[in-house]
Amino acid sequence: MSSEQLPRSKPDRTPNGDAAYDDVRMDEPRIHGFDRILGSTRIVVVLGSAACLLASISLLLAAVLAVFHTIWSQISDGEIGIEAAHHAAVEFIQLTDIVLLGVVLYIISLGLYELFFRSDLPIPHWLRFHNLSELKASLIEVILVLLGVTFLGRAVSWSGGRSILYFGIACAAIIAALSLALLVEHIRNRDSDTPH
Repeated sequence: MSSEQLPRSKPDRTPNGDAAYDDVRMDEPRIHGFDRILGSTRIVVVLGSAACLLASISLLLAAVLAVFHTIWSQISDGEIGIEAAHHAAVEFIQLTDIVLLGVVLYIISLGLYELFFRSDLPIPHWLRFHNLSELKASLIEVILVLLGVTFLGRAVSWSGGRSILYFGIACAAIIAALSLALLVEHIRNRDSDTPH
């Protein structure tokens, strides 16, 4: 029997030195099938994105309706003066809180959809996110403004006492921590973009 007719022996090892087993090759289609299943589960993120979008829309619409209601109440009651203006200012600041919270939810919804599905949405460039770090940085920036507006609303409606001091210290601590996290993230991104 010639050497060409002899059955080829199965190699015990691959050129890289790793063991080559036929059962691993047989499992490759199964592994690729699991990869497809795992990749398709990202559709679950759509539910979270849609939930955040609906919550954002509901908050923004509620804020718009509340603004009209506040203005109409001021006109119908005929309240004119410093007290009426102060009361309206407090309500409008609180409504600004609601609007900013709606913006936070909208950014989360938009960012999740961009990162997991489509990155070519027809949106401004400053709303485009390429990774979770960029999404996190945008959220921190909006949350910082939200905390500042929240403290402003508490300060405008302050009637005395030391409770505002504790509230201010808590807001300041959170703002400092978020600002530090934002600074660290900025430095990290700058170092990663710098050619070595």
